[in-house]
Amino acid sequence: MAELLLQKTTAATVAPIYQEFVDRYPTLSDLAAVPAAEVASLLQPLGLFFRAQKLRESVLVILEHYQGNVPRTEAQLLELPGVGKYIARVCANAFGQPKAVLDTNVARILQRFFGIDGGKVKSREAKLSRS
Repeated sequence: MAELLLQKTTAATVAPIYQEFVDRYPTLSDLAAVPAAEVASLLQPLGLFFRAQKLRESVLVILEHYQGNVPRTEAQLLELPGVGKYIARVCANAFGQPKAVLDTNVARILQRFFGIDGGKVKSREAKLSRS
């Protein structure tokens, strides 16, 4: 959850919202029981209100297919709605699977160092990322 909330903002901005989030929804079942609009309202100050529906969909998949346990592999995590390679790899690392995590800042450095022309979303550049 923390990785989702930390996208495009600072930890100081996220901290109070994260605390309120876990206080309101201490379990996945608690989160699944509320409408996405309620979650969107809570995430709105972070600019993440549009992700509330994907988050709720992911929670439902976790409850139904993984007995309420967050999937442990990158491949399983990538099957969750709204989960991309970055978050999947961060989570896989948390479960002891060494996966390279390429964020925009690292991608920018690599592109400049190696003289690679990259796209708008630098961390998604195929030349820098391997499956």
